[in-house]
Amino acid sequence: MCQRLYIASREPLRLLKKTKHEPYLEVRPLDEVGTPVRRHFRKEFEHLYVAGAHAPCGCGFPEHPSGEHQKAAKIAQEDRLTMQCLHQYLRPIVGKRPRVQLYLCWWGDEDEKPEHEREMRLGELSDPLFRFRRLEILSIRRE
Repeated sequence: MCQRLYIASREPLRLLKKTKHEPYLEVRPLDEVGTPVRRHFRKEFEHLYVAGAHAPCGCGFPEHPSGEHQKAAKIAQEDRLTMQCLHQYLRPIVGKRPRVQLYLCWWGDEDEKPEHEREMRLGELSDPLFRFRRLEILSIRRE
């Protein structure tokens, strides 16, 4: 299954397109007004985007294994570069109080209710051991 990383923001975000020289992150608006994922975010996070990582399908965000008996694989260098790009992209937006929320799920699971919600510092995204948890809302605040 392919990943979808949704970004909800209090204000409009700049769009990013992957290029040959910058292949690690893209951010595009989510145009479908009634998309099921919208209801997972707090109302003040009214601007909704979908981020794609380095893989052509958008995958490439490091993720905790979803099965109980699965071991976490080593995080690929491309995945770490994607996370560095995401950290740099969000840096100018994030303030003392959360201005962005992130939600990782598999494509087609957007209507599944989040299983976890937590607040974290922006710097944690660039930690080489960081992994998303599927179906978790992350509220990002400044270092």
